[in-house]
Amino acid sequence: MEYLKVRDHKDLIRDKNSKAILTKDTETLNKYKEERALRLKLASIAEDYDGLKSEVGEMKEMLKLILERTSK
Repeated sequence: MEYLKVRDHKDLIRDKNSKAILTKDTETLNKYKEERALRLKLASIAEDYDGLKSEVGEMKEMLKLILERTSK
């Protein structure tokens, strides 16, 4: 593959065939990937938490209904 330098950016190169801009700074790229994976994991955990919170609320309502019906 042939690469061209990107003006004013020492860590970036352009692929001559695809015209894609790539980074040569693997340390920063790996750090970005780790941070992105962490953000996605946290978003998933938050979604799970919200789902569980909703289910617990539904269970509480069902228990209240059961207690009302059995106490009559």
